[in-house]
Amino acid sequence: MQIFSDDNNMYIKFSTLEKILGVHWSFTIPLDTISEISYERPVQSLREIRMPGTFFPGIIKAGTYLTNRGREFWYTTRNKSFLIIELKNGFYKRIVLSVNESIKNKIQEKIRENLEK
Repeated sequence: MQIFSDDNNMYIKFSTLEKILGVHWSFTIPLDTISEISYERPVQSLREIRMPGTFFPGIIKAGTYLTNRGREFWYTTRNKSFLIIELKNGFYKRIVLSVNESIKNKIQEKIRENLEK
């Protein structure tokens, strides 16, 4: 997975395997539609319906889920840091990803840069 951004958008590009498991190609997220970004372990809903996707408990959760919070996209694997992107006025209410520490640090730096503008 690659995550990068420019002045207007955040881009999430998946590898071929990630595309197959998550049943999603990529995301282009306008920065003005992001309401919050957090890095803590996500809280899972007890009531959720998996649309297309993959789930093996404790190993991977990938795909679209309908929850009491709304439509969410998850691509999480075990033993990783998390990135939670809360969205306003979009198809998804939130995107939850497992990321390594270097991606997490780059995103935090980009957010700091955008806040300083």
